[in-house]
Amino acid sequence: MPREKTTLTLLLAGAGDGRAGWAVAEWLAGWAEVRSDVDARLVDLADHPPPRGPARSPVTRDALPTRLAEADAVVVVTADHHGGMTAELKNAVERSADRWAGKPVGFVSYGGGHAVACLGQVMRGVDAVVAGAVEVTGATSEALAGHVEAVSALMDVLAWWGRELRWARTGTTQTVKGCA
Repeated sequence: MPREKTTLTLLLAGAGDGRAGWAVAEWLAGWAEVRSDVDARLVDLADHPPPRGPARSPVTRDALPTRLAEADAVVVVTADHHGGMTAELKNAVERSADRWAGKPVGFVSYGGGHAVACLGQVMRGVDAVVAGAVEVTGATSEALAGHVEAVSALMDVLAWWGRELRWARTGTTQTVKGCA
């Protein structure tokens, strides 16, 4: 019986134009695309700014929580921003806090690992399952090629945890042929 794919959201969380994160996120998406156990979806945080105006107004509905709810697991692609994470990323986590509980999260950082240390604490605070991190040393094809093994291991862990925790969150199980 073929396994159901894990829906993996790649959340690009860098700030500003000309972000190196695009190259990293697109490389990850391409890498995830060749896997048979993962359905990767790239979500750019820049496309999901915080809503403005009254919270219940249809004009100010926030699509980010819905995108995160659809994911079985998330990889946050982020830069180190002055020794931590960007305000936009922290805001995105907070406004979607109920969507992270019981969800495995991995990090791919570029430009330093301080953001991952801060983000790990924040994610634990919203009951996400921190599954691991990879720090890449550049955004060129050559630099990223040196991280294939680490990214593969991170995706293995996220695919497994995503599938297992989806079953736990939904109360469903997968029957394995030959097992009762």
